[in-house]
Amino acid sequence: MLAAQVAEGELPPVTERLPVRSDVLVIKPVENIGKYGGTWQRLLRGPSDGQNIDRVMHDLPIEDDNDAVTPVGNIIKEWDVSDDFTVFTMHLRKGMKWSDGAPFGADDFVYAHEYQTKDADVQPSPRHSSLTDSGTGERAVLEKIDDATFRYTFTTPKPRFIEQYNGGQGGMSLWGRIGGAYYGPKHYLSQFHALLADAGELDTMVADAGFDTWVQLYASKSDPLTNADIPVVAPWKMISPITSEVYASERNPYYFVVDPEGNQLPYIDRLVAYNTPNTEVLNLRAIAGDVDMMARHMHVAKIPLFKENEERGNYKITIFSMGGGSGGMIFNQTWDGDDELEKWIRTKDFRIAVSHAINRNTINEVVFLGIGRPHMGYQPLSPHSPGDAVGEKYQSYGEFDPVKASQMLDAMGLTAKDGDGFRVRVDNGERLVLPLSFTQVFADSASVAEIVIENLRAVGIAAEADSLERDLYETRRDANELAIHFGSALDAGPNQFGTGSNNAGTFGAWLVGPAWSANYEDPSRGVTPTDPDILRLRELWELGKDLPLAGRIPYGKEIMKINMENVWAIGFVGFVPCGRCILVKKNYFKNVPLITSLDGNWPGEARPEQFYIDR
Repeated sequence: MLAAQVAEGELPPVTERLPVRSDVLVIKPVENIGKYGGTWQRLLRGPSDGQNIDRVMHDLPIEDDNDAVTPVGNIIKEWDVSDDFTVFTMHLRKGMKWSDGAPFGADDFVYAHEYQTKDADVQPSPRHSSLTDSGTGERAVLEKIDDATFRYTFTTPKPRFIEQYNGGQGGMSLWGRIGGAYYGPKHYLSQFHALLADAGELDTMVADAGFDTWVQLYASKSDPLTNADIPVVAPWKMISPITSEVYASERNPYYFVVDPEGNQLPYIDRLVAYNTPNTEVLNLRAIAGDVDMMARHMHVAKIPLFKENEERGNYKITIFSMGGGSGGMIFNQTWDGDDELEKWIRTKDFRIAVSHAINRNTINEVVFLGIGRPHMGYQPLSPHSPGDAVGEKYQSYGEFDPVKASQMLDAMGLTAKDGDGFRVRVDNGERLVLPLSFTQVFADSASVAEIVIENLRAVGIAAEADSLERDLYETRRDANELAIHFGSALDAGPNQFGTGSNNAGTFGAWLVGPAWSANYEDPSRGVTPTDPDILRLRELWELGKDLPLAGRIPYGKEIMKINMENVWAIGFVGFVPCGRCILVKKNYFKNVPLITSLDGNWPGEARPEQFYIDR
């Protein structure tokens, strides 16, 4: 594909498109050296499903290895750390280029640092706690050393910097469109920034694009999923936006990665993803063979159909189990929409009674085909596990015991019932109705909600479920508008302490108290907590957030203990293949590794540029 363009003089030879020989990233294929060509077909759940593409592009400075934990070089070749953990020197790949052939270097990191992540117009809500000095609260100082070298300097030691900097953080595919990428094409984006562009020319561009402000124009130009003109460093570059019926991208001729024989990657020419907003239709299309390789959005309930159609669809499915499971029910402790409901949501015994009313075995059998097991969300193997006594107590709240649930509700004063047998409110005698909100993303939340509603009906509690489109769900959740919602329960993985205040398993105030979280990030916003446990979580977070793993484990244990003892979240079923755990792969789709972890930025961790198609 590219050889023809070189022959026509449209592209320079590959040796001139790659970094210098010693700095080219060499990837060893999983199976064998691949073949060039072909189109990789995927499915999208609409324009909001951007991470479906972000994870494929994995255009990260530093990223997780395939174990989803170990940081390895990507755009950044290597790094040096001072003995006191205050200076981090980054070494880029010399001679690396953007997809338009322009030089890529330290200036692109300095530009993004000064004019994106530190700019209050472009980024009004500061992102990336990794770049914040925990002592001063200011952004790190970023200094260019030479074209391929720069360094971050903090006044306060930051032992976790590389850990926070890697993984899904800072790449353009995701963070570029929200003004938070660690790097950006200075030569392109600077023409849209008010501090750098000619004011008259910028005003004209804003008006021509139909925007009111330059910030709106800048945001639109920064998004690699909707703007085909912005240069990238990912394996593929968009040619048809995610807002269209079919997203499409083509190989980046300046991609900096080769295989051991010197063949420039990626092997696959094009990536297309068909917008299929309905999850049911998406799964049926995958079953019918419309997917070459994909794990995202594949539902457990469809496993029998996937297996039944493997031969006809020329694919195989591989099932993985994530300890996190199906998520659970989150009781928003800062919701303020109804005094009576607030009282019960904030009553621990009420939350425990609701938990005892839920038949997790039924959820497991009906929704997850019996693959998982009842699970409140506690992982005893996590280094942050507070111990068997606390864990077993928390797990005991997940035992199905409707008699005990009814007795607890009676003891709380919810004894009166209406003519249909539902418990009534204490304040006005009307039926007490629990509002449950969810979005259909990975697990079949609608079916889970149906079972939960029937279980609660058996103990006299009425509940209504509201299925929301993902963007609306997340907007309302973060705006503190959801009283009880489905989401991640209390899982804490082997290396989890969180990378910001927004972490349910650590700080405990994103999902269970969005208004607390908003206040933590900006004291002028949200609600200032008075609960001593929440205040203690904040204290523990501050004590442990900048320590290496070994040092923060004691704080993590106490954080998890507080979360478990308060029962702000209750899990449903764990160790099930939901989320990204049902891999559909065509038999002709090669070099896909046997995955041991899907917790991280997969399939980016598997290096999609080494995938190839061999029909």
